[in-house]
Amino acid sequence: MTRISKLLQPRMVLLITSYADNTHDVATFSFVTPISFNPPLLAFSVAHTRYTKELIEKNPECVVNVATTEMLDDALYCGTRSGRDVDKFEKIEWEECETVKPRRVKKSPVQLECKVLKIIPAGDHNIVLCEVLTEHVKTLEYKPLMHVSGSDFATSTKIGPVA
Repeated sequence: MTRISKLLQPRMVLLITSYADNTHDVATFSFVTPISFNPPLLAFSVAHTRYTKELIEKNPECVVNVATTEMLDDALYCGTRSGRDVDKFEKIEWEECETVKPRRVKKSPVQLECKVLKIIPAGDHNIVLCEVLTEHVKTLEYKPLMHVSGSDFATSTKIGPVA
């Protein structure tokens, strides 16, 4: 059977930050979706073995940062290294958050500070249900980085009104 990630693509790339035990991490995700307007909920999928899962189990908070086409190198860097082995924030510029402990990715045009409500086992991954507590919107006109599958990415035209 074909991997579902190859059938349902492209998907928006997001950098999700987490924090626990005095350690900050940032990882690349594309299995992310809005769930509810009121309250503002989103969900993302993370493999059982990922460091992000370990950190959010200890401190149920995260920040969802939109990645743009200009952030391809950052997305590749964060998606090919484990925070268990590397402090990715040595290369990724960051900002403090207002309501949660994980950091925001400075280059990201949209940053959503979230509280993790529930982690639900789902096959070889987990669904992480989050409530958005604070949003930081620098601009809504950006070129989103899109993930196809594996190390394949796509670019998109800018987000904004269609003329």
